[in-house]
Amino acid sequence: GGRSQLVCFGCRNLLLYAVGATSVCCAVYNAVTAMPPPGTKMAQLVCGGCHALLMYIRGATSVQCSCCHTVNLALEGIGPL
Repeated sequence: GGRSQLVCFGCRNLLLYAVGATSVCCAVYNAVTAMPPPGTKMAQLVCGGCHALLMYIRGATSVQCSCCHTVNLALEGIGPL
């Protein structure tokens, strides 16, 4: 099967997981991050406040950073995942 990636909601590390998984546990932060529903188009951007990598559902107009709480404008980010 294929692999995909997402960012841990707790420590912001990039997590790799098998396509079809419903959640993934971060080995560093020990937190479980749920997968978006199948077919959801995701994008990513770098926070203007703390430079953390943020993932969001494509089409959102703004994204609040869970680390520093900066509200970032989402201009299609740096591409789909």
